[in-house]
Amino acid sequence: MDVQLFPSGQLGDEIQSVQQVWRARIEGAFVSASSLTTLIPELGMIKAPFLWASPKELDHVMDNYLFDALVPLFEAKGMILVEVMDVGWIHILSEPPVVMPGDAKGMKPRAVQTKTSVGFWEALGANPVALPFTDVLPSLQTGWVNGTDNDLVSIFSAEFHKAAQNLTLTFHSYQLGAVVISKSWFDGLTPEQQAMIRKSPDGERAQSRAEVRGLQNWILGQLDEGGVAIHRLSPDQTTAWQAALVDFNTELADKLGGSSTEFGALIAQGKGAFAKQ
Repeated sequence: MDVQLFPSGQLGDEIQSVQQVWRARIEGAFVSASSLTTLIPELGMIKAPFLWASPKELDHVMDNYLFDALVPLFEAKGMILVEVMDVGWIHILSEPPVVMPGDAKGMKPRAVQTKTSVGFWEALGANPVALPFTDVLPSLQTGWVNGTDNDLVSIFSAEFHKAAQNLTLTFHSYQLGAVVISKSWFDGLTPEQQAMIRKSPDGERAQSRAEVRGLQNWILGQLDEGGVAIHRLSPDQTTAWQAALVDFNTELADKLGGSSTEFGALIAQGKGAFAKQ
């Protein structure tokens, strides 16, 4: 099979890519879970603030509870879910610093164009501006926005840290990505080709997770050397953040719609099983 790649947003931003896969204008894409919530709102439950205690907890729930439940949701939207990929913890990058929840009040941060992302900032009293990923850096540089929450790989590789130099390690959400394929294109393949696409190589998911997570400390070192002020929360500060978002998390399933309530129950079931290990 001959694959032609179009990296770095050549075919549009992430949400545009999702729409093009859905409409079968492109055969597939690697996109964030955030962008996929525009078609599959249940994915927004995975991004709920302070939902995950550790990456291992998320791994367990995704591998044993969520992946198989997501497959039919994707197929109902004309897409094949091939694989879920690790991207990393999400933190807040801003100018000036946002260390306590009250520091976000009145600020103008960038948000992803989703109910989970916009709602997160609004719950903190901020005035978020929904922007595609490609617009984040110029918007920070011009002062159109004065903050964003992203994973460390994105912050470093897209050089957001050169426009805002306060990084608060909130660990408030976890970013995943997904490889998705147009179902109409997939249905035209031979059974052998379909099987090849659906089956990732043995150990691929674990290896990709290890690679991404292994980058985190190195990136923090690079940011520190680059003059970024890195703020680490105390347990009491983390508790204050969690308390500020309790109501938002309680109402999230209703805001997302679809089968988000049932999906949230499945997450809770998986978290309970992990806690018993």
